[in-house]
Amino acid sequence: MKNYKIKIINKLLNINYTLICNEDEYILDLIEKSNYYIPYSCRSGNCSTCIAKILNKKGTVFQLKPNYLTKIQLLNNYILTCITIPTSNLTLLIK
Repeated sequence: MKNYKIKIINKLLNINYTLICNEDEYILDLIEKSNYYIPYSCRSGNCSTCIAKILNKKGTVFQLKPNYLTKIQLLNNYILTCITIPTSNLTLLIK
C-alpha cells in the first residue's frame, strides 16, 4: 500500500502540520484520525466547508464527483477533503 505526505496549512487558523495518508484514505478522515481539526459539515461533497487548495503543482488526487465545486474551482486545484484521496504528496491550503 502506498503512503503520501499531506502538508496542511492555514496561517489564520495557525495550522501547519504534515500527516501520512494511505492511498485509500480520505483526507478529512486522516485529519480527524490524527486528532487535528479542519472545518467540515456534510462529509459528502455537497457543501464547501472542507474546501482546500492544492498548492504544489505536481499534486494529484482522486476526487469523487464534487457537487459543490465549480469548473473554475476545479481548474484552480480546489478540492473537498471529505471526498478526496491523494495520489501523490500534497500541500493543502485549508480555507
